[in-house]
Amino acid sequence: MGLNVVGEYVEPGRSATEITKRVEFQRMLDRIRRERDVDYVVVYELARFARNRLDDAIVMADLKKRGVTLISATESIDDSPVGQLMHGILAAFNEYRSRKDGADVAFKMGAKARKGGTLGQAKIGYLNVLLQTEDGRKIRTVDIDRERGPLVLQAWKLYATGDYSLLDIERIMRDRGLRTRRTPKRAPKPVTSKEWARLFRSNYYVGIVTYKGEEIPGRHEAL
Repeated sequence: MGLNVVGEYVEPGRSATEITKRVEFQRMLDRIRRERDVDYVVVYELARFARNRLDDAIVMADLKKRGVTLISATESIDDSPVGQLMHGILAAFNEYRSRKDGADVAFKMGAKARKGGTLGQAKIGYLNVLLQTEDGRKIRTVDIDRERGPLVLQAWKLYATGDYSLLDIERIMRDRGLRTRRTPKRAPKPVTSKEWARLFRSNYYVGIVTYKGEEIPGRHEAL
């Protein structure tokens, strides 16, 4: 289109449905309001722009007030009556699809939990693993972390004696080398006394999965 690109804003892998939680999207809007040097916002598709009709309407009104036109690389939306009709239909469909996908995920998570499965990231002492069955199916489950699991068990035994405070447990396990797992955003670190307090209150370590207040025998091995 012969346009001069003044900035690119990318949110890889983000699924936030609220615009206020989308950091790069907010940076883009701030740039538009502050610099006033933007005439067009180009998106791959409208679903990447907003996930509900209210956010779509609010942001579009703000862009229109500043003379900014939204362009979808894959959809026919423009300022014509037909283009605006298509925009409205797509915004409604995207909201429906986002809510339906969320409901589907919630249903699957509930079904997994009620069968004793572990949801999300495994707690310290366990690892998320991918197993392959004899018929070739892959199952996501958890297994005891052979490095951290024995140390977590030691901490339980020490605390169960009643002779050690949470601060004692923090110090002892730090000296024995227990660290949290590395993640893309966090380096390994010792487990704090507050974290030990939450851990010792968790039924997960005695083999129970809790989902929406319901306690279910877990498929994982109790530490």
